[in-house]
Amino acid sequence: MAERCDDVDALVRRFGGLTAMARALGHAHPTTVQGWRERGAIPRWRIYEIRNSRRAQTDPEIAAILDRLDPREPTGCRYIAGDPRGEWSYCNRPQAPGSAYCAEHHALCRVPADDADALAEIAYAAAHAGRPGERGR
Repeated sequence: MAERCDDVDALVRRFGGLTAMARALGHAHPTTVQGWRERGAIPRWRIYEIRNSRRAQTDPEIAAILDRLDPREPTGCRYIAGDPRGEWSYCNRPQAPGSAYCAEHHALCRVPADDADALAEIAYAAAHAGRPGERGR
């Protein structure tokens, strides 16, 4: 655990401190980042959020720290199977060319802007999300 603690602290320092890291991730307050540092651990779904930050994508040292905290297969599908706030894993099937996803998940996650039927279905699902007893059309 001491190694993870050191990695979390190094990650916070690399971002420029608690407040700078919180801002880079779009958090209003640094207390979330402070909690990670105090616990010496970052929830897996937050590591995914950090990996997608501009800073992590341009700083190889941050990427290396994240790989130690949450090793990943760089060529596997990045589609999250499960609850991103609980138990989950990446799909990890081979990525489609030019995509972070396998062909199936790429098609599932990408809707052409001119596909009116698909966009209407997405709008309907979003408007009715979380309402008990309702089904999609």
